[in-house]
Amino acid sequence: MGERARELMILLLGDAVCFVTALWLMLLLRYFEVPTAERLSAHLGPFLILTGVWLVLFFSAGLYDKHTTLLKQDLRNRIIYTQLANFLVAAVLFIIIPFGIAPKTNLVLYLLVSTALLSWWRLSGFHFFSPKEQHKALLIADGDEAVELADEINNNDRYNYSFVRIINEQTAREADDFESKLLQVIEQEDVRILVVSREGSYTRSIMPAMFDLSFLHFRSTFVDFVSLYEDTFDRIPVSSLSYEWFINNVSKVSHPLYAFIKRLIDLVGVVVLAVPSMVLLPFVALAIKLEDGGPLFITLSGWGSLIDRLRL
Repeated sequence: MGERARELMILLLGDAVCFVTALWLMLLLRYFEVPTAERLSAHLGPFLILTGVWLVLFFSAGLYDKHTTLLKQDLRNRIIYTQLANFLVAAVLFIIIPFGIAPKTNLVLYLLVSTALLSWWRLSGFHFFSPKEQHKALLIADGDEAVELADEINNNDRYNYSFVRIINEQTAREADDFESKLLQVIEQEDVRILVVSREGSYTRSIMPAMFDLSFLHFRSTFVDFVSLYEDTFDRIPVSSLSYEWFINNVSKVSHPLYAFIKRLIDLVGVVVLAVPSMVLLPFVALAIKLEDGGPLFITLSGWGSLIDRLRL
């Protein structure tokens, strides 16, 4: 199982446990007694439906994106805002669907308890499942993107390795017998992962030595810098873009079967998400009115006045 799949599965299971635990605690606080099997079963069905809907909203809010340091900085606010949206959706569902239970007090308690549990789980509890064994890595690359990658890897416990050295082109060119000194550093630091940018003559000259370490002696794992950057941030480093990249990745004509499947997925996604979107639209309209009192829809006649207001 890949690291991303493992992280996603742990997050999903943890969130589900938080929701179910919140239900039990809500009943305990609401009725001041340990929930009986009958009372728990009466509430379990409706709240499991809510849990499924809420998990979809969690996906929409980006709470299952990769837990980079940037996401972690905004995690608490995302949880609170998403839980408020969840509460509104739950209130509408309880009105539309006759669940047969009194929702008002229960929903408020459930919102408070589940928000507290989810905040603890996402901000503190999830750290217990972070990789414990840390491997040493070496980064051979240039530019701000190399620094960005090193900062992300070294300051985030979701990864099972960290960079002990960053070597740029200037350091490589100024070193006498760079290849020998590089091999010496790898040996002394016991480096197990080599992240190398293939741009530049100084890296191309050491590729045979990196190949021997990784594929002949199995001392280290070789990782391409561009591939690791893309896997980490879900975007291509700007410095790697070239005419050849666009030719290889953008100009390809998609296969008819791929186009058909993609179109089918798009249509199914639209149908599945249409209902919760329609439920949320009245609240979005209300939020727009409360925010600035402006029109709900921008028309061609009102476009000019909107631009004038933005200029002011």
